[in-house]
Parts: sequence; structure tokens; C-alpha cells
Amino acid sequence: LAGARYTYAAARIGRLDDGAGTPIPADRSWDKLTMNLRANYRLGSAWHAYGGVSQAFRAPNVDDLSSLKSSRTGVISTGSLDIDPENYLTYELGSRYRDGDVAVQAAVFYTDISDLITSRPVGTDPGTGEIITTTTNGAEGYVYGFEVEGDWVVDAEWRAHGFVAWVDGEADTYPTASL
Repeated sequence: LAGARYTYAAARIGRLDDGAGTPIPADRSWDKLTMNLRANYRLGSAWHAYGGVSQAFRAPNVDDLSSLKSSRTGVISTGSLDIDPENYLTYELGSRYRDGDVAVQAAVFYTDISDLITSRPVGTDPGTGEIITTTTNGAEGYVYGFEVEGDWVVDAEWRAHGFVAWVDGEADTYPTASL
């Protein structure tokens, strides 16, 4: 099976102050065609193996684009109108068994993340000494894991169902807001 999805996302902020009192246009939009490819193979009358590759993206939100916030940690966070969407590419392999009153499914996956939206330090406020950070596409990363699900129909009135999942990952981001 092959699939495609076209997505259009827009942020209508109007105008922002550039810090010097000059209003700047802040409306942004993004669009992307994402694809996926999946396959299913019958191993027997009750058992199937499947796999797939899928793309995704996350457009920046209003906070990513236009935030201006100070926290008690001594950091001033600012948004950026120059950021791009995050991109994801996921690979999945799994197997499904269903026979009579028993069903079991297990899958493993790996997701590659690029252009992750994060904050990076850009300076210090001379009046307060607070670190200033801005939003940027400054990280790469990955997520991987597995999930297992089972279902057993005990009788007409009882069913046992269980699900377990485990996920881990890593992203290369700026370790601190320090300059």
C-alpha cells in the first residue's frame, strides 16, 4: 500500500515588534507532501508480517514563532520567524497472529528526526544579566521502541487484553542556555 498526504499549515500572528518599535509582518505558512509505503505478507492462515516507511512533519506553532517569555531560571526565550518544520522518517516491522479466541501483535520501530525545533543561546540582557535564547532548527535525533499487544476471549462474557510498549530516544540539542 502506498499513500500520500498533503498538509498546509499557517500561523496568522499579524505583526510583531522587532524590539526597536518597528512592526514586522509575522504571518507564515508551510506545506508538504508526505508519503508512506506499507506491505503485509501472509505467513499462514492466521499469521501476517508487515512493515512500512512513513514520512511526517510538524510545522512551527505560534510559541515557536513569536514567544517572548522570561522564566525564574534567568532565561529569556524568544521565538523566531526564520524556523522551518521538523521532519520525521519512521521505519516499522511487525507481526500479527489471530486464530479463534487469541490475537497477538508485536512491532518494532525507529524514527529519524531532523530539523528539530529547539532553543539556542544568542546573548545576554545587559540590564538583567539573563541569558537570551531563540528558537531554531538546531537539533537532530531519533526515537526507537517496541510494542506488544495480546487479546484472549475467555468466554462469551470475559476477555483478557494486555498492551506493553517501550520507547527510548535521543536528540542532539544545546546542553544548557549558557553562552
